[in-house]
Amino acid sequence: MNDEFIIKTSGNTTFTFDVYDRWGNLLYSVTAPSISWDGRTLAGTLSVTGTYFYVLTSKDDETHSRQAGFIEL
Repeated sequence: MNDEFIIKTSGNTTFTFDVYDRWGNLLYSVTAPSISWDGRTLAGTLSVTGTYFYVLTSKDDETHSRQAGFIEL
């Protein structure tokens, strides 16, 4: 049903999207003006079904924000 995790913006903000496993190991990281992740691969290998923790940081000329949550694959 939810095939992709997508952050859409006007392109004026840069995002950093980090995905961690349950032990806190960084598995995926990308910095871009828009984020799209299908969850198929993590750290170069096929993803294992489970719960992952993400941190989304946004930064533009005036603001800096951080959100975190869980992704279930």
